[in-house]
Amino acid sequence: MKLLRILFTLTVIYTLCSISNTYASTLTPAINEINLAQGQRVLSSVIFGNDEDRDVEILITVYGYNPQTEEIIENSKDLFIKADTDTFTVKANSKREIPYEIFPVNNQEKGTYFNLVVLSPIQGDKDISISKGISQLVVLHIIDPQEEVLGATTEDFSTKIEVLNKGIPFFKPLKLKYTVVNNSNYVLNPTGRIEILNKRSNYKPEYVYINTQKEKLYPKEALEKTITIDNWHISDIFSERVAKGNISNGLDSNTKQSEVYIGSYVYELMGGLVLLVGIFILIKSLREDIKKKKN
Repeated sequence: MKLLRILFTLTVIYTLCSISNTYASTLTPAINEINLAQGQRVLSSVIFGNDEDRDVEILITVYGYNPQTEEIIENSKDLFIKADTDTFTVKANSKREIPYEIFPVNNQEKGTYFNLVVLSPIQGDKDISISKGISQLVVLHIIDPQEEVLGATTEDFSTKIEVLNKGIPFFKPLKLKYTVVNNSNYVLNPTGRIEILNKRSNYKPEYVYINTQKEKLYPKEALEKTITIDNWHISDIFSERVAKGNISNGLDSNTKQSEVYIGSYVYELMGGLVLLVGIFILIKSLREDIKKKKN
């Protein structure tokens, strides 16, 4: 969702600039996502389309990027893109493939990193028009060389399910909270479901799918959501239920299981009955006392 928002924002900015400055250009792909083993390098490219009736000189500039804050960072220590030439000329009404090399430092930790490749036109007076620049977002997943075939993969995440409120059968819903913690350096997109079932009943379990908004989970952060279960069965009063989570990190096929038990309402029911009996005895005793006084 965050990457789509970034793409939308860049598109709107570019469109406004084009309208106000009569400068027309295109860039593809807008997002370039690559897996690369530690210590390796690879060539990649971006295609710049010049829709004007004149040749255009383009300056390529690389910036760091923080997708959480949408901050563009100059002189970032995490720059991993290098271009052999800073400027390129694109002929009128034509496209040109602009190559660059993805070359992270040798000791770069496994994880997900972001750079922006900004292509800006150089005016006739050699001034650089940054306001007219358009960008390609490069997403780099640095992986273990031994896992190159598998791609980006991690087990460094944890899941937990908690009971916030067990509810009152047929009157108040059950409330659960699930938490996914990203302990890795990768950006995760948690997926999966939580199954709620009664241990002694044969009615069908209820399934709740997590992270339906497809929120990104950034390194060292947690995703916490509350879910509400409104459906009740008579058997829920007398036997306990269990909520079982089967959650994937969204990066690979690794999943984590977690579960929590939701107690029955037998003790609450017994307590209620004891209370009613006590009230009944008290009322009966008061009535007998009143009769004695009248007599």
